[in-house]
Amino acid sequence: LAVGSSGADPGASSSSPRGRLWRILGLAVVLVIILIALGLTRSRSAGLVGMSAGRISLAFLVVPKKARPVVVLLALLMAIAGAWYFQHLRVSGVMGQRAHSIRSRLDYEWPYALALFFEKPVGGHGEGCYAMLAGQQARADQLDDPAVMAVEEYWTAHAHNEWLELLADIGLAGAVAFLLAIVMTLVVAVRCCDRMRGDRSQVARRWLAMGLTAALIAMVFEEGSSTAMREPGFPPIFLTVWAGLWALVRSARSQTQPVPDAVPLSPVVPRVVGVAAVVAALVLGYFGVQDWRRSEEHTSELQSH
Repeated sequence: LAVGSSGADPGASSSSPRGRLWRILGLAVVLVIILIALGLTRSRSAGLVGMSAGRISLAFLVVPKKARPVVVLLALLMAIAGAWYFQHLRVSGVMGQRAHSIRSRLDYEWPYALALFFEKPVGGHGEGCYAMLAGQQARADQLDDPAVMAVEEYWTAHAHNEWLELLADIGLAGAVAFLLAIVMTLVVAVRCCDRMRGDRSQVARRWLAMGLTAALIAMVFEEGSSTAMREPGFPPIFLTVWAGLWALVRSARSQTQPVPDAVPLSPVVPRVVGVAAVVAALVLGYFGVQDWRRSEEHTSELQSH
């Protein structure tokens, strides 16, 4: 917090032993608060996945570029171990706590979202369609697998995976745009953190950017097995972190000077991109027409009944 104050050397406070001690103590206090908050939420798999992703992301940003492959390898090993553990719980037959929630997600709620998505992959069924349509598929499964589905609510309200539910609701047109905006923000944030590395006048700004980046990544992964985005409390936090990170890295990006010796693109690149865009438009148009035909058929069936 003292960095850049009183017109003094911005890096003096953070590089002194006392400044480092206060910074370590501050980070320790923040970590304890986060752990207490996580414990109070009684979170299970979703919170642990998000917290693990946030830690790995922060480590990726802190270490030098040469050491980042090690962090990526560690993340892959953790992902493989976690996938094996969840799969073991899913097939073990234990009906308690995590095993039950994992089975209900992997065996039923996520397949419902994928089935709805493949019916209308481009535009989706409309916002809130999962809450309206998935329950119709759950009725038969409540009879086939009552050990899991009988203890659930009668109507399956959410997919417990925000990204699959977005695909079912608003299709590729909406979900890809939303995810692309997040990916673009993260790419710019990582580049901004790397650009500020070694600049003693940007120590506080760099740590803030790394913290917000790790927090956004943690929430993105957490929403892969949670319904928090559909609840009133989480969206303001998610959007505030996202907007704060974008404002921070965008202002830092605008201060940089353009590269004077930029190499122009080859003429082949625009042609390839243009052909790919045309092909993608044709494919999306075809699936869009199919979505429209299914909607017309469904409307005709409703009118006939």
